[in-house]
Amino acid sequence: MLILIFLSLFLQSEKLVKQKIQDAENTFTFSIPEDFIAMSEADRQQKLQSYRKSVAAYSSYDRQTDFGVNRAFSRFPGNDIELLSQFYKSSIYNLYTKVEMINEEIKEINGRKFAVFEFNSYVSDEEKTFGSAEVIAKYVYVQYTVVDDNTIVCNFQCPLYFKDKWQETASEMMNSISIK
Repeated sequence: MLILIFLSLFLQSEKLVKQKIQDAENTFTFSIPEDFIAMSEADRQQKLQSYRKSVAAYSSYDRQTDFGVNRAFSRFPGNDIELLSQFYKSSIYNLYTKVEMINEEIKEINGRKFAVFEFNSYVSDEEKTFGSAEVIAKYVYVQYTVVDDNTIVCNFQCPLYFKDKWQETASEMMNSISIK
């Protein structure tokens, strides 16, 4: 009985709070867990490794689970979400050593079409470039849309062993995104 109570507490979704971020071009509204904190500049540089500063970047209190909204480097003229989806699907499979796709769809969220990918990712350092052949396994929920020819990327990720804890919350977060 005690185990069931613990599991129900561990697996319940997080309480979400609404955030509103405005950059030079758009207003982004989304919900994140109330205990998430904005990433410091050092965290952004270490975790995101992008020449562009993200629109929004948050991390869980233990710094293991991340959520971000970014403008992609690539511009995508028009609004052909199906073509965008195929482009990013190919990129996902090329980025990781192994991908286990959970869900892949074109979905309308708050009046805007998104290419949605939910998957387990595995990266192995077979060449031992970083000192070991350890496999890094993550649960990833990412979605892409186009706003004024700019590709917007919304990304959630956590260690794979936290997937059961975060999967429902990640879906709620991603379904809350609005871009004006």
